[in-house]
Amino acid sequence: MKRITSVLVLVFFMLPALFIGAYGIFYDGKIEDGESSYSYVERMTKETLLLSDNIREIAPKLLYRLSPSQRDGIFITLDYLLEDVKIGDFSAENSRTVKKFAEVSSIPTYFAIVPTSIAIKQQELPKRAAIFNQKRLIEECYKMAGGDVRGVDCYSELFAVRDQYLYYRTENLNTSLGGYYIYRAVMKEMRETPMEIDEFSVFHRQDKIMGSLAQRVALKGIEGDLTSIYEHQSSRAYSVVHRNNKKTKKYYSLYPKGFFEDGFVTINGGHSPYIDINSSGGRFGSLLIIGDKNALSVLPFLAVDFRHVTFIDPSSIDNSDLYDLKLQNYDRAVFCFDARTVTNDINLGKAFLSYEEDK
Repeated sequence: MKRITSVLVLVFFMLPALFIGAYGIFYDGKIEDGESSYSYVERMTKETLLLSDNIREIAPKLLYRLSPSQRDGIFITLDYLLEDVKIGDFSAENSRTVKKFAEVSSIPTYFAIVPTSIAIKQQELPKRAAIFNQKRLIEECYKMAGGDVRGVDCYSELFAVRDQYLYYRTENLNTSLGGYYIYRAVMKEMRETPMEIDEFSVFHRQDKIMGSLAQRVALKGIEGDLTSIYEHQSSRAYSVVHRNNKKTKKYYSLYPKGFFEDGFVTINGGHSPYIDINSSGGRFGSLLIIGDKNALSVLPFLAVDFRHVTFIDPSSIDNSDLYDLKLQNYDRAVFCFDARTVTNDINLGKAFLSYEEDK
């Protein structure tokens, strides 16, 4: 196998030179009327070099497809960098934390575990690749959370549209489009009708960005990611308040205009452990979201539907930023974490619950 791979590598590195030579020998372009011999040679050279550039761009992708590989625990595929979930010990304890929250708060509680890209993009992997069974993990967590907690089927919602751009290629986060489908799954479990995707106008960031996965594999020829904003077409007023270690920032639009404080987060102000959003025109009342950074992909959609949304990241929240939080002010609560966080992070709501118990 190693010998075959070595031959493939050699062939792909020789491709540009072979095509340049062949294209030059068999080039059948004719001298155009009024074109000098010098101009003809110059045009042929430019076309040949352009072909060579295209070959250099696609050769690494073809090589990855013919010889799939891993680097630093990341699968390098034709279109994505996919990292498997490391199996941790905290999924049972985190599920019990969600259960306890539902008992303490007495408000309708939903548990939305989002599968990571490797679970939904399985078709990108080598046939014999052994990966962690996230679907089973999610089902087990929902059972442990108990009957008072409603499990949100994000897995089926995302898997049904797996060919779309749901995850960033180079970062362990959902795209805005992925966030929309998570939003759909949440609203369905709430027995509410989700907004349709065509109710939003899409705006793309001009430059592509590279995430942490690309930095870790350090390979050339990897395509960067496009960040997009899905803005509801109705006219709405927003106030967005961020708190972080007693520091407060306030914005009067839901989305950043031009500059992204965090390249992969489209909510105005980027990621903070506490974000409070008030909006006009929402169909529903108040919603509390306890989640990780990935939950920020769904936040803009929920902020359109709910007149008041509070987001808390329990892994980094300071109790001083929760001074005016009262659970009785919320109609519903959603725990929204990706599978990696649920199984590996013990901070899933612990700090938040200790704050409630100490009041």
